[in-house]
Amino acid sequence: MIQLELNNPEFQANLLALDKPDAWAVIKTLRLLHIMSWEQLQGSKGLRWELIQTRRGPQGERLYSLRISRSCWAVAWRDGPWLRLLSLHLVTQGEATPARFRTFGGGDTQCGGLSPSPRMG
Repeated sequence: MIQLELNNPEFQANLLALDKPDAWAVIKTLRLLHIMSWEQLQGSKGLRWELIQTRRGPQGERLYSLRISRSCWAVAWRDGPWLRLLSLHLVTQGEATPARFRTFGGGDTQCGGLSPSPRMG
C-alpha cells in the first residue's frame, strides 16, 4: 500500500486554496491512492504517473506528475513506501498537462493561483 505524506507547506496551501469541487476531487484521489499498491499506481492510465525529466526534488529526488482530476495535477516523489506530495497545479485551457511539468518555466496556473516554489524551479 502507498503511504501518503501531505505535510509539505506548498501542497497544503494549494489544497486549502481550492474551491469545493476541486478540493473534493483531490480528497477522492487521495483516498484511492491510499488503498493502491505502487504497481497499480504506475500502471494506472487514469492517474498518469509520469517522470518529470527536467527537474529534481529538494534533495535531488526524481519528481513525478500525477493526475488528480481533469483540471488538477500533483507533483510528488516516491520515498520508499511514501508518496510525498509537493504541490498541486491547475491545467490551463487546451492543455493535456500543465506546462510546468514539461519545463518548469512558468506560465501555468497552480491550484489556488499560488506562485512556484523556489525549491522546485
